[in-house]
Amino acid sequence: MSKKALVLGGGGSKGAYQVGAYEALLELGFSFDIVVGTSIGALNGALIAQGDFHKARGLWEQISVEKVISNGLNLTHDLDYYFSNTQKIMPFLKSYAQNKGMDTTPLQAIMSKYLDWERLESSPIDFGLVTLEVPSLTPHEVRKSEIQKDLLTLWVLASASCFPAFPICEFGGKSFIDGGYYDNVPIDFAFKMGTESVIAVSLNPEFESRYDTNPLVTHIKPSSYLGTMLDFEPAAIAQNIRLGYIETLRAFGRLKGRKYCFAKDSIDSALESKILTLIRQILAQELSKNYSPSTITARLGAQLANTGLISKITSQTPFCDRLLSLANFHKAPKVGWEDVLFLLAESYMEICQYERTKIWDMREVLAKASAHFESGEFGKVLESSAGGLAGGKVDSSAESSTQIATNQAGAKASKKSNEKAYEKTQEKTQEKSGEKGALDFMLDMMAGMAGGAKFSHFKKQLLDYKPNADLLDDKSAPISACVLLELMLNI
Repeated sequence: MSKKALVLGGGGSKGAYQVGAYEALLELGFSFDIVVGTSIGALNGALIAQGDFHKARGLWEQISVEKVISNGLNLTHDLDYYFSNTQKIMPFLKSYAQNKGMDTTPLQAIMSKYLDWERLESSPIDFGLVTLEVPSLTPHEVRKSEIQKDLLTLWVLASASCFPAFPICEFGGKSFIDGGYYDNVPIDFAFKMGTESVIAVSLNPEFESRYDTNPLVTHIKPSSYLGTMLDFEPAAIAQNIRLGYIETLRAFGRLKGRKYCFAKDSIDSALESKILTLIRQILAQELSKNYSPSTITARLGAQLANTGLISKITSQTPFCDRLLSLANFHKAPKVGWEDVLFLLAESYMEICQYERTKIWDMREVLAKASAHFESGEFGKVLESSAGGLAGGKVDSSAESSTQIATNQAGAKASKKSNEKAYEKTQEKTQEKSGEKGALDFMLDMMAGMAGGAKFSHFKKQLLDYKPNADLLDDKSAPISACVLLELMLNI
């Protein structure tokens, strides 16, 4: 029977994600012969290997920064937390200076309480951890058979000693720091221990492994930032446990989505026709625009492109290319229609701050989006969030596009008056399109959408903007995706 390994990466308090992930793996029917971990993954992994996952779950549900660090402070992005805990700051700094790092005495007590060498030794599951010896920078890949009874806690602590935040771990005449400095997701070690396949759970959405394209490895990682490595706030822990659970179910096909999770039966197959029609219309618009060379140089370029000499360098469909590139979240050889759907729908959901820990019904999301666009309320959302999207403020004058959208929706104008307002917006946009950035251009389009204008006009206008791929740059892509979503819904 082939051996299967579970590999757990490092990441401090974000290790709560692994608890949810393992719960989902149990629900999916997985069992493991080998568990390997680094840092917090070593602690979670040891508890799983010794058959005490229920204790691990209970530990995470009750954890707090005081149970990990003496005189501890949560490292959070919430500034209010620090203002309300000013009395803890000086004791924390004094403790840090005295201990050459945070005082991890409480963490050692947790490890001593929960780690059980006899249970680990007698378990049929093999176990390994990674740490790094200093100053020689010698990596240690430590197997269960090499761990002495009275050193289990120290080896796990050595793997989790994230210097300089935590002090260097010293025992046996040697000094050790966090294994993440050598291999934060030790898939190599799992194969050295004899596994034939791996499920790895890392804690950084940006982490990429050379094993990501290997058919023997399934790599589960969060689709969004989980917070800092020392944020033990109960709400953050609970959220990350939940994310680990639903995103692992999604990784194995129980749910769908890329940044959010959707029930499989809520993805209506009728949407395929709408998405494919939208892509065909975009291609047609771009190609019809680009196949009209007006100068000798342009005609020569078109001839060279037709021979294939230039087409590999210069695309005639840059907007569509960029759209499909953004939709290719998993870097697959081919983009599917559902990938495009997720890009459009999830961009809308992110702007509107939909909850990530919920399993969503795609039909409900699209129905709400449609009503949101039609009512003009989406303009208000854009107005409040555009600073974050664009890195600056949106024009708040009386004639700003979002204000036009809100005013039009509030007035509940007739179809004819809406179309007149749309025409005025178009005239304004055509006069200033060369001066405006891509984000402002998209906001003008949203103004017409909220006013009930005909969506067929937007398809042309979207592609008349030059350079049109700019409409899908990092700042403009979320709003552009919302425009495309509305176009798709009205096909």
